[in-house]
Amino acid sequence: MISKEKLVEVLMNNYPEVVGVCSERVDHLIKENNIPLRSEHRSFFVLYGNTTSLITSMFADCTFDRFEQYYLAQPPFEEVHDEEKVPSGTIYFGHDFNDEFLCIENNTGEIYVYGFQEKEAPAYYENIDSFLIYCFFWLNDKDHFFEIVKKDIVVENIEQFKLDNEAFKIKKLKFKGINYYYYCGVLFEFNAETGSYNLYKGGILNCLTDLVFGNG
Repeated sequence: MISKEKLVEVLMNNYPEVVGVCSERVDHLIKENNIPLRSEHRSFFVLYGNTTSLITSMFADCTFDRFEQYYLAQPPFEEVHDEEKVPSGTIYFGHDFNDEFLCIENNTGEIYVYGFQEKEAPAYYENIDSFLIYCFFWLNDKDHFFEIVKKDIVVENIEQFKLDNEAFKIKKLKFKGINYYYYCGVLFEFNAETGSYNLYKGGILNCLTDLVFGNG
């Protein structure tokens, strides 16, 4: 069994274009604007906060630069309109890949789509680690990180699949109906909505195999 934190660590350690943000810059923004930033959100900014190749796209932007623009009322947020104001008990997280506003709940760390100060349930991402994993596997050129990749494998019995693999599910790692399972060096990306999964084996996942079997 591996943790979501260990999977994130292995993937991000092998991602070639990680760009973090100076901790002093993050802390200054938090203090000056009295932002109740969760500790893992701060760590996300410091470690990966301006990795534009990972956390931006045509619509998406969850960088620290975007976050800073929101709280300093800089373009494109010279004036925060009603649609863009975050719900009570949350702070701004960014813009999602589907051109939707995202907020992160202060108490739980769950990330929601929102509009006009209302959250849309259920949560899009269970936590920031889930968001990072989604970003990594959303990349079109991710396959070269692995030795074997098989996609869109149809599951005949979804409930039986979940039951058979429950022991291998990576806990607290979920987004948009997708869960991850890790077994014997193979990572399964299971989408309950489509009833199919993608399979990844080898490559950077060998680091996880070493950790599980105590070889690293």
